[in-house]
Amino acid sequence: MRFNPEISRELSQRVNAKLGECYTNAFRALPMLPGSLYIEGYAILDIGMIVEHGWIECRGETIDPTWPEGALWYEPGLKYSLGELLNALANVPEEVEEIELPIFYRFGLGGNRSPEMREANRRALAHIGVEL
Repeated sequence: MRFNPEISRELSQRVNAKLGECYTNAFRALPMLPGSLYIEGYAILDIGMIVEHGWIECRGETIDPTWPEGALWYEPGLKYSLGELLNALANVPEEVEEIELPIFYRFGLGGNRSPEMREANRRALAHIGVEL
């Protein structure tokens, strides 16, 4: 998927994006791009570090309002349309005390009970040369 720095910068400014708040930044930017998807997964930084991260995918492009210059690589795990995300936030499981982002927190540490997050983690590790 191609990274779009122009739209990323524009949305970063429009939502007043803050570092360390990638899930909130992506959530706030999502309605500004009709047909887009909110993504939770892993980003690989240019130093080879893998981090949990949230961004948007729209029309075959990666949009990142938190890091408008982009990460080295993105591995998506969970994907939600705006409607699906709002539904997920409204239907908080009993064991979760409050509505929160990221959604993958509902699946244990690092989202390890989510097949999508486990696969995204495996792909991210493989991208930096680590096979499990």
